[in-house]
Amino acid sequence: MGAIIYGPVAGTCINIGAAIASGIFAGFFSTFFYKKIYPKLNASGVRDTFGLFSIWIISFIATFLIAPIVIKAYYNNGINLTTF
Repeated sequence: MGAIIYGPVAGTCINIGAAIASGIFAGFFSTFFYKKIYPKLNASGVRDTFGLFSIWIISFIATFLIAPIVIKAYYNNGINLTTF
């Protein structure tokens, strides 16, 4: 999950701390999903055997939350990125 959540900013982000924080967040979310949400999904007869919901939500968070935050942080600190 850490690679999925870091994928949209992998070519842009030059800070190893951001990669570590993203991976930790993805791990916490996956644990939360499988402990709290997954049993409720299966109680109603919906089977998510491949964990597709978890992958989808991590990808959504990465694209629409993590990437804009990283890009805005670099812009606010005046860091010129060669990828843009």
